Amino acid sequence: METPRIRAVLNLVEADMTPVEIGADRAPFAIAFFRRFQRSCFASEVAEGPFRALEKSIESSGLSDQITIYKADGLASFPAGADTALLCGMGGLTIAKILAKAQDIPQLKTIIIEPQSHFAEARHALLKAGFTIDADSYVDEANRFYPVIRGRRGPLDAPYSPLEEEFGRLALQAADPLLKAHLERIVAVLSHDLKESNNQTSIQRLESAETALKTYFKTPKAN
Repeated sequence: METPRIRAVLNLVEADMTPVEIGADRAPFAIAFFRRFQRSCFASEVAEGPFRALEKSIESSGLSDQITIYKADGLASFPAGADTALLCGMGGLTIAKILAKAQDIPQLKTIIIEPQSHFAEARHALLKAGFTIDADSYVDEANRFYPVIRGRRGPLDAPYSPLEEEFGRLALQAADPLLKAHLERIVAVLSHDLKESNNQTSIQRLESAETALKTYFKTPKAN
C-alpha cells in the first residue's frame, strides 16, 4: 500500500530511472517502486542491524531477485547501474551530510529527498551538490507536513534566499496549500510558545513563517 509520502516520492520518479533507496530501513520506497514500475532497483543500509532488517524485508516481500541490497555508508559504493538516489524518511542534517558526496558520482543524475526535519539544510545541501530543484511540494501524512523535493544535476538559475531554502522556492511560488497549512501551524505553535520564552531561534522562525504567509499567500480582497 502506498502511503501519502511514498506516493508523493514515486510521483517524482520516472519510469526509466533506476533508483537506490539510501538508508532504506525496510525499503518501503524501493518495494513500492518495483510494484508500480516493474523495474529492478537497489536499497542500502550502513549498520549491521538495519541491514539485516532490510534483508528480511526484501525476502519477505518476495523481491530478492528484483531489489539488490548492499551495505554502505550513504552514497558510498553507489551501484554502476543506478542513476537516482532516494533519501527519504530521515532528518535533514543526515541528508545534508550524505549529499556532500553527491558531486563525486557522475552517473547520479537525479536525487529525490523527503526530509523529516531541517528542511533548509537539506535543500541547501542539494543545491550545493550541483543539483537544480525542479519539483518541491508538501505532503500531509498523519497530520504532519513534509516536503518532497527532486533535484536534477545542472546549474542553478538564481541563488535561493534563506526563505526559499527554508520553505521551498517552487512550493512558495505555487502557493502550495499544504505549505500554507504548515506555515499556519508554525505561527500558531510558536506564537503560543513565545508567550513563555524569548528563544531567538523560535522568534526568527516565526518571523520567517509570517513573512512567507504575507508574501506568497495573500488573502484576496472582498468585493
